[in-house]
Amino acid sequence: MEIAFDVPESSIGSVILGLQTTVKFSSLPNFVAGARISEVGKVAATANAFPVKAALIDSSDEVRSGMTAEVTILVETARQQAAYLVPVSALAPGEDRSDALIGFVFRFDDVSSTVKRVSVRVGGVRDNLIVIEEGVAAGDIIAVAGVNYLNDGQKVKLLRP
Repeated sequence: MEIAFDVPESSIGSVILGLQTTVKFSSLPNFVAGARISEVGKVAATANAFPVKAALIDSSDEVRSGMTAEVTILVETARQQAAYLVPVSALAPGEDRSDALIGFVFRFDDVSSTVKRVSVRVGGVRDNLIVIEEGVAAGDIIAVAGVNYLNDGQKVKLLRP
């Protein structure tokens, strides 16, 4: 069985035959299938997107032709670098520049019990988490609740488990 989907022209160069993907079916929430790219179209179709097919590796008797599916493809980019995944609720809005989305998080200072507003570069979203490429480091404690109500230098109480 194959899954047919379209890939935008900005990403089609990263999609190659044999690339592994994962497939989720909206009607089968507990089933995730592995798949491999089996065909990459050479001509753009609707909205400058290229047709692509992925052959299912894992299947189930519940998978039927015509079902709605979500295909996830992990591709390498020119900006491969270390990044941190944080909850979406930790991100305060910033500005959208041509090179990157700049947002803010509030980092907790254990010595003064305050939060500091820190600029971060967002690299995207992965599984409902924000990918932060710059601005945070391992071990940082970041506010994830009430971010819209915080101010730079505000005293806060850290809730410890």
